[in-house]
Amino acid sequence: MFRPELKNALHKERKSNAGRPLYDCVLLFKTLVLQRIYNLSDDQTDYQINDIKSKTGCRIEHVFGYMTVSMHGLTLRSVGIKRAELNIGLTNLVYNICRYSILKREGCVTG
Repeated sequence: MFRPELKNALHKERKSNAGRPLYDCVLLFKTLVLQRIYNLSDDQTDYQINDIKSKTGCRIEHVFGYMTVSMHGLTLRSVGIKRAELNIGLTNLVYNICRYSILKREGCVTG
């Protein structure tokens, strides 16, 4: 609902398309509102944004890193979509079983 007004308010003529793409105007507005509500400095806001991104990235990269090291890479060699889907499903199943056994040994999971 606010997008047209925000775009007009934040519009600045760019000399070229080089460099980092602009942030979404609604996302920027929401960030500024939350920064004001919680009385955060620019550094604190930047830390909160990057901290969330890094946690999510680490969770995703951990899975692929584990598969690469323990399962000899992520290369998929099969003929046909159904076989590829089955191969990916089995790889995910093996990863989940291994992860469960690790968490069980550490005492994080009961049952």
